[in-house]
Amino acid sequence: MPHRQKNSPTPRAALTRVRPHRATLFHLLCLSTAAFLLYARTLGNGFAADDNSEVLQDRLIRSFANIPKFFAHSVWYFLGGNGDRYYRPLKLLAYSIEYHLFHFHPGLWHLANIAVHIAVVIAAYFVVRDLASAQLAFWAALWFAVHAIHVEAVAWIAGGNDLLCALCLLIALWLYHRARSSPSQFFLPGFGLAFFFAAALFKETALVFPALLLAYDFFYRGDSLNAILRAWRRYLPYFGVAGIYLVLRWHALGGFAPDNPNNLVTRKEMFLTVPVLVAQYLRKTLVPTDLKFWYGFEPTRVLAWKSVAAIGLVVVLIGLLLWLRRMQPLLSFALAWFLLFLLPVLDIPKLGENVFTERYLYIPTFGFCILAGWIWLRLRELATRPWMRGALYAAIVAVFASYAAIILNRLPDWQDDFHLALKTAEQSPTAKNIGQIGYLYYQMGRFEDSIRYSQRAAALDPRIAQIHNNLGSDFLALGRYDEALTEIQKAIDLEPNFAPYWTNLAVFYRATSQWKKAIQACQQGLALAPNDHALLTLLGSALWHDGQRDQALDTYRRAIQADPERLDAYISLATSLYQTGQLQAAVDQLLAGLRANPDAENAYLLHYQLGAIYQRQGLESIAAQEYQQALQLKPDFALARVSLQNLTSSPQGSRR
Repeated sequence: MPHRQKNSPTPRAALTRVRPHRATLFHLLCLSTAAFLLYARTLGNGFAADDNSEVLQDRLIRSFANIPKFFAHSVWYFLGGNGDRYYRPLKLLAYSIEYHLFHFHPGLWHLANIAVHIAVVIAAYFVVRDLASAQLAFWAALWFAVHAIHVEAVAWIAGGNDLLCALCLLIALWLYHRARSSPSQFFLPGFGLAFFFAAALFKETALVFPALLLAYDFFYRGDSLNAILRAWRRYLPYFGVAGIYLVLRWHALGGFAPDNPNNLVTRKEMFLTVPVLVAQYLRKTLVPTDLKFWYGFEPTRVLAWKSVAAIGLVVVLIGLLLWLRRMQPLLSFALAWFLLFLLPVLDIPKLGENVFTERYLYIPTFGFCILAGWIWLRLRELATRPWMRGALYAAIVAVFASYAAIILNRLPDWQDDFHLALKTAEQSPTAKNIGQIGYLYYQMGRFEDSIRYSQRAAALDPRIAQIHNNLGSDFLALGRYDEALTEIQKAIDLEPNFAPYWTNLAVFYRATSQWKKAIQACQQGLALAPNDHALLTLLGSALWHDGQRDQALDTYRRAIQADPERLDAYISLATSLYQTGQLQAAVDQLLAGLRANPDAENAYLLHYQLGAIYQRQGLESIAAQEYQQALQLKPDFALARVSLQNLTSSPQGSRR
C-alpha cells in the first residue's frame, strides 16, 4: 500500500525536491545555538555521582589496549562487580577516547556531552524534515533542544550514553527511511544496520529498534500486516544484529540481565504498576517540573483509582495510536516511537534502584516533540487573526522560557558530587540519600558531620548495611573504637557476604594492633573476593606484624598481581624490603609501581620512599630529585618538604 499523509499542515516533501540550503543552515544554526547556550553553564561543573567511578576510578579506560575487555565484560567489571545488568562496551570506548583527549578536565567532558546533544538535535531535524517538512523539522528539533526533561542526560557525564544511543538510533531510522523511499540506494540499509548495532552497544534500549521499523512501516507508511509479513527479509538483518548483540551480552553477563532483588514484584503488582509508570513518564514529558535525581518507588499493590485511571490512559493512548494511523500517519508513528522506547524502562525487575529516572525520557521524547511541533503549527495555521497569532507566539515563548528557566536553575545541582547529594537529600530525604551525604563528609575528613548524617540515615532505616559501615569508618577515624566495632559488626551481620565490610573490620583490627584477628577478617573477606587488592594488602600488613614475614611478602606480591596498577601493595612491599635491608629490591618495587601507574593519586609516596632510600645510599642529588617530584605531585606533603630541606641544608647536600 502506498504511503499516505492526510490533512497535515506540513505535508511530507519528496526526497527529490531541492531544499533551500540557506534556510537549512539558518535552522541548524538556531538549533545548535539554543542547545549550546542552555547547557553552556555545565562547562564549569565537575564530576558527579557515577562519574567518579566510571571516569575517575576506571583505569581500564586509560589504555586502548583494554578495548577487548570492554566487549567481554560488564560496565562495572573494573570494580569486580557481580550481578551487573549493564553491557555497554561503546560507552566505555567513548570514555576511553574522551580520557585520551581530555584527561581529567571535567569541563571538556561536559563540552563533549553538549556537542553530542547538538548532534542529536541536528539528526532529529533531518529525520523529521524527510518524514514531513523543514518547517515541522525546525519546531520539533527546537522542542527537543530545549525540553527541560533532558537536563539529567545532558548535564551528567554518565548520561552521555543516552545521547549517543539516541544519535545512532536517529541516524539508523533516517537511513532506513531513505532506503524505503529510494530503493535504488542499496547501500543505505548496511549503514543503518551498523548504526543500530552501535546504538545497542551504547545502551540496551536500542533493542526496540526492529519493532520500531515495523511501526514505521505500519503506522507511517500505512503498510498492511500482510505486506509487512511478506517483506520479512527486509527486517531479518535487524533481528540478526539484535541476536549478535544478545550473544555478546550473554557472554559478558552470563545472561541477559539479572533481576534486581530490590525491585522484585508479583505479576499482579507488575500489571498495576506499569500503567502508573507510563502515566508518570507522560506527566513529566508534558509538564517537566519538580525534577530530581532520585524518585522514590513503591509498586502499586491494589486496584485503586490511580491505577484504574492509569490503565484507562494506556487504553486511550493505544486507541489514539490506531486512530491517528488513519488520520495522521506521522503523528501515529511519533506516538509509537514514544511508547516503544518506554517499554524497556517499564521492566521493573531489570531496572536499577532508581526505577523512575528522567534520563530514560531522552530517547522517547523525540516522538513527543514531533507531536508538539505539529500541534503548534496546526494551531498557528488555524489562528487567522493577528491577535490570535500574537497570543500563540506569546504562549510558545512562555513555554520555552519556562523550559530554559528550569534547565538553568537545575544545572548547578550537577556542579559536583556533594552539591548533587545535598539537593537529592533535600528533594528525596531517604535513608540512602542522607547516608550519601554522610559518606561524602567522611571523604572530606569532616567526621563529626559524617556521623550526624549517617546516624540520621540509620534512624530512618537501620537495615542498610552500608550506613553502619560508614559509621564504623567515622568512629574509627576519631579513635572511638568501641563504637566503630559495633557499627562495622552491624554491617557484617546485615550483609555477611559483602567483602568490603570485612575489609573495614580488618582495618579496625589493624588500627587496634589485633593482628591475628585482622588476619582472620582478611581471610573471611578473601573467601568472598579472592583477588581483592585491598584485602590482600591488609593481610600482608597483618602477617608482617604477626611475625610471618615470608608469607607477608608473598601476599603483597599476590596483591600486585591481582591489580598491577594500584600502588598500595608496591608501597607496602617496598617498605618491608627496606626494613629488612634489601634496599635495591625495595627500589625495584617502587620503580615497578611507577611504571605501572605513574598518574596514580598516591604516586607521590613512591617518589618519597625512593628519595629516602637514595638518601640512605648516599645518593643525595638523586634523593633530592625524588623529594622534589613528590612535592610536585603533592605540594602540601610536609614530610617530603622537611626531608628535602634537611638534605639541602646538610654539608653533604650543600656540596652536592
